[in-house]
Amino acid sequence: MKYVFSLIATLAILLAGYAVFWAIPQMQNHSAAIDDTASSNTALISGDVQIFSTESQANHQPLASLSQQELLQVLQQVERHLQQQGAVLQQQGVVLQQLQTTLNELQQNTAPTSHYEKEYAELLQGMPENFESRLKSDPQYAEQMRYELFTQATDVNQTDQQRVKAVQQLIFASHSIGLHDDYYNNRQVVSAMVQLSNDTPDQSMRIKALEQISSIGLQDPEMNKYFLDLVTNDDNAYVRTLSGHILSSSLYNSDIPKSQRQALGDDIKAFMVQGDATTQKILEQQFGSPERLQQWLDEIK
Repeated sequence: MKYVFSLIATLAILLAGYAVFWAIPQMQNHSAAIDDTASSNTALISGDVQIFSTESQANHQPLASLSQQELLQVLQQVERHLQQQGAVLQQQGVVLQQLQTTLNELQQNTAPTSHYEKEYAELLQGMPENFESRLKSDPQYAEQMRYELFTQATDVNQTDQQRVKAVQQLIFASHSIGLHDDYYNNRQVVSAMVQLSNDTPDQSMRIKALEQISSIGLQDPEMNKYFLDLVTNDDNAYVRTLSGHILSSSLYNSDIPKSQRQALGDDIKAFMVQGDATTQKILEQQFGSPERLQQWLDEIK
């Protein structure tokens, strides 16, 4: 009899392990069925074992009432099913590993879909694979790359596209190391982009050059009149809006002497009153009403 109880204990452990693998898919049935290629099945129901044929589901018996031979048969069935389940799980693990590898490859090779992903991919095109991480981990490399990009941006022998891209990469490199207002030499970069925007026959390059100036900000008060002229007279509405934003970076730049900022503020206020409707709208969007701008100018005196 001691063998019977030993078999019952072993069977209970194996059935519990089997239930771990099969409980979730079979929860709706409130029992776990074990099919065998022979004509018998077993199921765990409230601590009992149910032995039935594929044609009949009778013979529901408690574990303790089974003979040693019957328990041995059930134990052998459970063992075979657990071995089969282990093989299935092993195969699933291999498949999952292959799937993960395939997904990683797809993520690396799939072309970017969103607008920002495409811009990011284009920005880093031609740069070293570890460009961004090395910028952050190697200060000497970061400074050397910023110098090289600055040189490309200000080199008139480069194409317009190369120069604009160099400025974009210079801005990216500077931001990557926490320099949000230092682009190696802001005045020279801005001057180079102004020259490019004036000389290029490609309007898209002109827009991109002005966008880089808007991102960098204006630190040379001598250029205020140039951008005031763009705000008031340019044929392109977007260029006029960009120029208004560029002027705001000059007006609110505390590194520029107050007297020069006061002079710019007075000019902006005059155009708010005397300019055409488009000019007034652009300037008011950037600086508020003439009264509000005057109040701010009084505060910085």
